Amino acid sequence: MISPYGMGFLIYRFFYSRIQKKFPYASICTGSLLMGGAGKTPLTIKIIEELISARKRPALIIRGYKRKLKKDLIIKGGDYSPFDTGDEAYLYLKKFGDKVIIGISKKRERIAKLIKERYDPDVFVLDDAYQYLKYRFWLNILIMPYGAVFRKEKIFPFGKLREDYKGIKRADLFVINEKFNRLDQGERKKIRKILKKMGFIKEIIFMKYVLKNFKNYAGKKITLKELRGKKLFAFCGIGEPESFFKLFNRINLSLEEGLRFPDHHFYQDRDLKGIFSKKYDYFITTEKDLIKIKNPPDNLIYPEFDIEIDEGFTKKLIKVLES
Repeated sequence: MISPYGMGFLIYRFFYSRIQKKFPYASICTGSLLMGGAGKTPLTIKIIEELISARKRPALIIRGYKRKLKKDLIIKGGDYSPFDTGDEAYLYLKKFGDKVIIGISKKRERIAKLIKERYDPDVFVLDDAYQYLKYRFWLNILIMPYGAVFRKEKIFPFGKLREDYKGIKRADLFVINEKFNRLDQGERKKIRKILKKMGFIKEIIFMKYVLKNFKNYAGKKITLKELRGKKLFAFCGIGEPESFFKLFNRINLSLEEGLRFPDHHFYQDRDLKGIFSKKYDYFITTEKDLIKIKNPPDNLIYPEFDIEIDEGFTKKLIKVLES
């Protein structure tokens, strides 16, 4: 049985597959078949970091989900809030400041044209544009957590898929997110075999998260050792909260209590009062959640991690600029 949403997307995909045009500027698109929790934001941050390290000038284009300022925005640093831009756009702004031009708009080509005229970046990185089928981007990168390959998800509203698995064929590069796990060669081989059966015959690479430490909003680092034996409360509002809570088991940290909010949740005073009135040594959330909390206490922290990705990834990004 297919939902009205699923049928609508099939019609949309069929229509644009006939009239799709190449995006007019060098472009790298990131996205997923899942509605949340794939690791798209960390991957996009990694892509931008790699481009900057290669002395390229990237610009980022993002829709700005749940933002209050509905007009098109071009940001180069500046004083904005997550409520103005949306939480993901604000996270990128905090990460890169004025090093990266950020365009926020539903119309990717319109904001890209304005940015190109004003700043002439080398390449556009388009966050979460995999289902924006009006254009074919120069490099389409699809990211999925390894678990979503082993188990077949269903299309929304019966599951978390934005579109069926046939959508993987549009990808030029498939990134499997191991998250905090480390898959052995046998498991990786099995994933490649499953994807081949689904019709994906292009390149597959693997990435994973490596925990560095914990930080509060002011940037103070808290080591894992300092958290041992403390009373801990964790909460988040992300696409796949289970991956966040599983982290504590992996690093042998015991939580006294945990709380889940909807994805992209904007915290109200009553939420924060209910959380911070509790008597705990530390409150732990994600970086994406922390930036939406006004006047965070010093004992509110988030896990900071690096991305490890298969060798040769940067060369694939730079190759886009040479095509």
